[in-house]
Amino acid sequence: MKHPVSVQGAHADHEAMAGRGSAQGPAWDEGSLTAMVDFMNTLNEEPATSGEMLDGRAWPTRW
Repeated sequence: MKHPVSVQGAHADHEAMAGRGSAQGPAWDEGSLTAMVDFMNTLNEEPATSGEMLDGRAWPTRW
């Protein structure tokens, strides 16, 4: 059985990760962004290795 998983974020979240903070949140520094990417890669490693994860992509829904 396949289950799609969708993670959403606001435009302000994208801007913060790109280093542009706002009233909704501070800008992320390079270390924080690297730590998040490393965490996501570790989180995806087990299901990808076992064959449970078929695909993983980032598709922007609006910009």
